[in-house]
Amino acid sequence: MLVKIIQQIIISIIIIALLQYLYFYCKEQCSNPIEKHIKEDLQKKYEEMYSVLQKERGEKPIQFETEKKENTQPINMDSMKQELLDYINTLE
Repeated sequence: MLVKIIQQIIISIIIIALLQYLYFYCKEQCSNPIEKHIKEDLQKKYEEMYSVLQKERGEKPIQFETEKKENTQPINMDSMKQELLDYINTLE
């Protein structure tokens, strides 16, 4: 009696595992994966909109930069301090 119950449990587990494997196999083989590249799509749409606007205005097309440039000009701290002091003096 106990052997028959264990045998049915094992057979049931094998059947469930096979059906699950078959389901995932069919899901992978019979469907097309959807890949969305949101950032690239939005960038292309913005470039198209700007190019249309530039053509209407007759201006040069805008060149989009994908990477941010570093500020290569040195900041003059003395002039910044002087401007700040001048501003503070005008508030008084």
